Amino acid sequence: MNARSATGIDRVPPGRVAAALGVVTFALAAFAHRLLWPNLSGDNDEAVYLFQAELLNDGAVRLPVDETSTFFRPWLSGPHDDAVIFAFQPVWPAFLTAFDTVTGTPFLAPAMAVSVATIAVFFLARRLLGNQTKAVVAAIVFAATPIMIFHAGTVLIYLPMVAAVVWGAVLVLRAVEQPTAGRWAMAGVVGGFAFLLRPFDALLFLGPFVGWAVWQQRTSPHRLARSLAWAALGTLPSLVATAALNNHITGSPFTYPTSVYGGANRFGFGLRAVAAETEIWEYRWDDAFDAQASNVAAVSTWAFGAGLGLVLAAVALWRRRGEGGVRVLAVTAVAFPVGYLFWWGSVLSAQDPAVGVGPHYLLPCFVALAVLGADPLVDAVRYSRPAGVMLAIVAVGLTVWTLVPKVEHARDYAAATDGWDDHLSQPLDRPAIVFVDDGDDTNDGPYVMHPVGTLRNDPTATGDLLYAADLGPRNPDVLEVRSGRSLYRIESTRTPDAGLFDTVVRTRELAIVRGDEVAFEVSVAAGPAGPNRTFTVEVDGTRFDAPPGFAPADAPTVVSVVVSAGPVAAATFDDGKVAVTLPDAGELRIETSLRSGPEIVEAYQYRQHWRTVDGEVEALVPGRYYRWWNIGESKWLRWETADRFQVAAGVRE
Repeated sequence: MNARSATGIDRVPPGRVAAALGVVTFALAAFAHRLLWPNLSGDNDEAVYLFQAELLNDGAVRLPVDETSTFFRPWLSGPHDDAVIFAFQPVWPAFLTAFDTVTGTPFLAPAMAVSVATIAVFFLARRLLGNQTKAVVAAIVFAATPIMIFHAGTVLIYLPMVAAVVWGAVLVLRAVEQPTAGRWAMAGVVGGFAFLLRPFDALLFLGPFVGWAVWQQRTSPHRLARSLAWAALGTLPSLVATAALNNHITGSPFTYPTSVYGGANRFGFGLRAVAAETEIWEYRWDDAFDAQASNVAAVSTWAFGAGLGLVLAAVALWRRRGEGGVRVLAVTAVAFPVGYLFWWGSVLSAQDPAVGVGPHYLLPCFVALAVLGADPLVDAVRYSRPAGVMLAIVAVGLTVWTLVPKVEHARDYAAATDGWDDHLSQPLDRPAIVFVDDGDDTNDGPYVMHPVGTLRNDPTATGDLLYAADLGPRNPDVLEVRSGRSLYRIESTRTPDAGLFDTVVRTRELAIVRGDEVAFEVSVAAGPAGPNRTFTVEVDGTRFDAPPGFAPADAPTVVSVVVSAGPVAAATFDDGKVAVTLPDAGELRIETSLRSGPEIVEAYQYRQHWRTVDGEVEALVPGRYYRWWNIGESKWLRWETADRFQVAAGVRE
């Protein structure tokens, strides 16, 4: 840096600049959670991290099976070796616990993470660009990048991972510049910690830097071997900690919890599932490329300056194409989209990557965009102040333009989840158990904290209000696990043409009915003249249609469906009554529809889980109501049908 190019910022000691950047970033990021994600982000990994943090506060990393009924099993957990384990290592949750203990909230931990990451980006840019002013701009661009702002409001692990790998890269560059034992050992310590957080991400980001360091020292094999030895020694504590945690949680030092907690989660292609008893996907090459195409396309909407930010980074890369460190940083931006082709979770992040928490697996790519983008931005101001300032204003304007819909989406999500919390704040007969139902049949498995992460139990599941997973016919058994409690179900409904978060949330009080015969009195409102009414009973997948004229279309109708235990599923129709026999356990569906030829004019359905116990029928009532919708893709959707179709259940004397 020559004297004529130095600015006031260039003359300030870098430590002071870094401290100022860190303090300001932390102060601003501390508000991100409350402003953007007051009810968490919708990525329910957050709820899992918070639950693990609470569990660590109790001195544990696993849940004993005998104390954790499947009714209260948290999302992304499952039984393994006589304990319930979680998909994630408890390292980041330990930081959340520490911040909660010291500050009273875990949500300052991500604010600290973005602060530490911003400082790391400053030092990385300072080394690669050789100019402190550009480094400050790079740090500001990084902190103002929309995806960093949104992740600063979450307790997801991706932002602390970025902080760790960028610091690791800074220390590797520092060690290459002056290869002392202490510098290489420190680079190993931080790199090892990044590996402890997220091994694959650490390899993708730090691998190119280590490879470049090896290349730089290739002419001195002795010095290279000594450098690598000290770096390896630095990584040793984290490697030992990783092995110890794996061994404690899974029983093997080389087996990660992700691979054994119950889902089908591994790199490569084939059948995959998030967790046990959830939807199974077949991950193929075409899925991988489609997903990453969506994720990469979304990067421009999350970058500072949107598409202009990408152009600035490309200009810098071309101008500095002969500089090894810059080329290595560019390699990291390519490594993540390529590396995550082999991880099936990319399909999930690609479902709507322009909103929410964005293409989170690609978060480290934004480091390169910030560092490289700052180079031509500062040079433009120095070359022509009016033109450079205008360029900066355009970049800021584009950033705000892309931020607005993302903020609106986050606020809409917060308002929708407020609906769940508001319903649960109403007076309930406590102690109570609330079965949580998201309102659509998504096969998300028997878990709490999903789909709404804020509906979370304490680790012991002993509070006066507990949330339970819906286990269908087994639901009455919850009182054997937690006796003396009132039962409720909270559910949401949404029309197919409604907005993503336009849901109606209801809380229903539930009761157990049990007897030799259980009667369901079905009341159907009169329909228009012309269409024919059909009446159907479905017993665990077997449909029984009433004869024509069983239920008139143009007059109110009451049908009594009487259910009893029997050896086989059967239904007989006789003069407004239906006799149904149920074997074992399953689901009863009562359906009525108005049809004009093959076209459905109006249709409703009542679904009731049931089982037989000692020759008696047992059910937790009321069941769920559905309406047939012909908007877009015709399908059944949860709906309140009291004005057209109502079912009352009771034991028949």
